[in-house]
Amino acid sequence: MWNAMQLLWHPIGTLIAFVFGTIFGVIVDRLWQYFESRPAVELRFSWFQELPAHEGVQYEIRNVGFAEIPEYKLEIRGRRGSVDIFPTTASGALLPDQTRLHKCVLSRNGVRDLHLLGMLKMLEHDDPKLEHVRVQLTLIQSDRVLFRDHSLAIALLAELKAQLQNDKTGRNDWYYRLNYFPRWNIKSWLRRRQQVKEFNEVIGPGVPD
Repeated sequence: MWNAMQLLWHPIGTLIAFVFGTIFGVIVDRLWQYFESRPAVELRFSWFQELPAHEGVQYEIRNVGFAEIPEYKLEIRGRRGSVDIFPTTASGALLPDQTRLHKCVLSRNGVRDLHLLGMLKMLEHDDPKLEHVRVQLTLIQSDRVLFRDHSLAIALLAELKAQLQNDKTGRNDWYYRLNYFPRWNIKSWLRRRQQVKEFNEVIGPGVPD
């Protein structure tokens, strides 16, 4: 009797193991495709000066994901609309590990862009508590949002207004809020560690990691 049960169990157990192994493999494959296809970006903020006497701020956007990112625009989204003030000279898709520079000119020949300041103040007028503002990447000719962040928008608005009003106080306090590094991405995390080290060597310790 026992020998007969053993002969019956072996093929059934093999079949069950095969079925569950196949299902598990499909699930893992679907999860990998999901995470692989998700856009993942790193945003690094900096100031720039270039001839002829242009000054402003810029974002270097790096694709730290596995899939290419279709052509997009970097904008500040408010309650009633968006402000597209970070143009780029590049076009086309952003491939994995590629970077793209987006510049916002704040002054030309020493003259501040008061029109831009007015646009930023309109965002605050429509949303005094800034509950709805976002920095976001939006696909060109589409409403699909690839990335959005609220705290980044708060810091960026404060920095832009300070620059346009020629108020440089508090720049160091805001600096690390102006960057975005996805913590789950090891390359991005290592770059942030290096940036913290370099920044602390200039202004002293105390910058959050």
